[in-house]
Amino acid sequence: MTEPSRNSLCPCGSGTKYKHCCMGKPAPSAKTKRLNLLAGGIGLGSIIAGFAGWYYWGWEGAAQISIVGILAGTAIRIFLNPPPSTRDRSGSGSINFGK
Repeated sequence: MTEPSRNSLCPCGSGTKYKHCCMGKPAPSAKTKRLNLLAGGIGLGSIIAGFAGWYYWGWEGAAQISIVGILAGTAIRIFLNPPPSTRDRSGSGSINFGK
C-alpha cells in the first residue's frame, strides 16, 4: 500500500486530512491489531452473554456480566499494550514539585 498524499483524506477513517491526522506517526503493528481485536471480542461477547442470560439472571445480572466483560477487555488492551512513554515535557512524569 502506498502512502497517501498530504492533502488526501486519512486512511484511518477520521475524516480529516492525512497531514493533520496520521502523517509522521508509526503504523500500528500486527500485535496491536490482534490485541484490539481480542479486547473488542471479549467486550462484545460479554454484552451478548448478558443479553442472552437476561432471562436467568434478570437485568442486574446481565448488566454485571456486560460491565465485567467490558472492563476485562479494556484491561487487556491497556496492560498488554501500554501507551508509549515520552521523553519531552508533555507527560505527568515531568511535573516539577518545587524540588
